[in-house]
Amino acid sequence: MDELISKQLKKDYLNNVDFIYVYFHGAKVICCNENLIVMYFNGTYFIKGTNQQIAKYLNQLPNCKSLVIHNSIFDSLIKDKFKLDKVISAYQYSYLKDDIFPINNPKVKIKLLDKNYLDFIIVNYKAPVTKEYLITRLEANVFIGAFIEDEIVGFAGIHSEGTIGFVEVLEQYRRMKIGTMLETTLIANLLKNKEIVYLQVECNNFGSMKFHEKLGFKKADDIISWYE
Repeated sequence: MDELISKQLKKDYLNNVDFIYVYFHGAKVICCNENLIVMYFNGTYFIKGTNQQIAKYLNQLPNCKSLVIHNSIFDSLIKDKFKLDKVISAYQYSYLKDDIFPINNPKVKIKLLDKNYLDFIIVNYKAPVTKEYLITRLEANVFIGAFIEDEIVGFAGIHSEGTIGFVEVLEQYRRMKIGTMLETTLIANLLKNKEIVYLQVECNNFGSMKFHEKLGFKKADDIISWYE
């Protein structure tokens, strides 16, 4: 069964990379066939399929607190039934190469971050996430920081579903390729640990799309909608 699920998902690797990641990290497989894929991971339902099958599944789902749906047309249904709002629509980008050479700047040091940097991240990270979620990611040792003369000037990390994210650089230190240093360091670490390397870019963030394609990422076609 495991081999069949893996084979099914890898038929469309770029579009299914989020399912592949959560599947290999212990997601509960509720359904996986040509018409519907449903997995449950870390409190979130990941769903992809035909509109008819997705609607049928959502209508019989008693409750949920978080949803990820590919190519969703279900904003109203999800709002009415679960009281959830769409918080992001994004394309997935996968890094398929076997190696990467992290950008080096002798003035900048990259270090692992711990909970001592929680307040700094809360103040400077622009996306809406909870303090509790940030603590879990710091405790998972997936945050790194960029330092100049022992002062933190930026950070990046890995989300619970495996995507590279949390990238922020203080305004006065931008255009020094610090963001690139942070991302390439994370990519190198993931490759070293034989992890899947992927991220999500909001549909209207054309600058980020161009940047990641230049870095070597491949874009998928599906639009990923998050509801919370």
